Amino acid sequence: MGFIPMLDRTDANAPGFNSKAEFVNVLIVGAGPSGIGVARILQQLGVSDVVLLEKDQVAASFLRWPKEMRFISPSFPSNAFGLTDLNSITYDSSPAYALRRTHPSGKEYADYLRNVGEVLELNVAEGARVLGIEKRGKHFAVRTNRGLYRANFVVWAAGQFSYPHIPGFKGSELGLHSSKVRSWRDLEGDETIVVGGYESGVDAALSLAEAGRKVTLLGRTPTWDDTNPDPSISLSPATHQRLVNCAQIRNISFVGDADIVGFERNDDTIQVFSADGRSWQTQSRPILATGFNSSTKVISNCFDYDADGSPLINECDESTRLSDLFLVGPEVKHRDHLFCYIYKFRQRFAIVADCIAERLGLDRDIMDQYRLHNMFLEDLSCCDEENCLC
Repeated sequence: MGFIPMLDRTDANAPGFNSKAEFVNVLIVGAGPSGIGVARILQQLGVSDVVLLEKDQVAASFLRWPKEMRFISPSFPSNAFGLTDLNSITYDSSPAYALRRTHPSGKEYADYLRNVGEVLELNVAEGARVLGIEKRGKHFAVRTNRGLYRANFVVWAAGQFSYPHIPGFKGSELGLHSSKVRSWRDLEGDETIVVGGYESGVDAALSLAEAGRKVTLLGRTPTWDDTNPDPSISLSPATHQRLVNCAQIRNISFVGDADIVGFERNDDTIQVFSADGRSWQTQSRPILATGFNSSTKVISNCFDYDADGSPLINECDESTRLSDLFLVGPEVKHRDHLFCYIYKFRQRFAIVADCIAERLGLDRDIMDQYRLHNMFLEDLSCCDEENCLC
């Protein structure tokens, strides 16, 4: 995968583009699981001239995971039995088979993604950061740090890990977001406060306890007691199992009703305050396991948003504001269904690719294979909680 050189050209002919400006049929922004997964389907459909723009390197977000962090969804080499590996991005590849791991680390999964991209010979422009997107007539103008592209279609696959959510309360700058930690064993101090009770917060607390530290885990709700079958809401079975098996569980104090509203430094300690007046103190920087912002805010002129800040998309996962601009990845949301894990959002890759192929007048018979392998999710009723027999 080599860099596709770009020249920074000035538009000569209003209102469109310089006739020599780089033209691409489909631009995919982001070379993580979503970008590579969609690119592969477009390749199978015979869509010509597809380029992935990656601001860093392929799978960069996974390379930044804490060293101890693992996938909560299990991989199993089940393709031969007609069941796609939960963490795969194509129906004919398997991280479990390639990595010999059930729960891959970030680095291991990055190796899998890079290998898929190399085998497929995808056109990836690494180090190409998108600065803005506009639609001019029927085409898009995509400004990057390496020049201007124009394209018929844009697929936004930028993910979220590079956009940590820092709460707006007083003193939040005293905390350290969990995405900035490379290894939990590298943190200083004998005790730590973790703010946030979902997967990343519990993972941080368990990893710190396993490293011999005392931890106070502060969550708004006791997710560790939630039995909701949707892993977007409650903890995964893998995390529950870690809680049961953690030999150092005594080192974690669980608080499931703490709405944190501020941090304050007092000499050599940091005071952590909740809305009901309670407080805790620590000599270490509190860990903010507070989730991530939408990557689409980089191009907020291209999307409308709902009351929760989620990008609004139609049934083809296309922006409601700009036609031919599509969204893939963990931010895809329909009604109350959030496609936040790989095995969820990969089910929508083919929806986007199919729509692009239809508009280009291409043969779409390959979509039958994606339906067969449960990677073409049209009927969202299967996602309803009331349909879960357990």
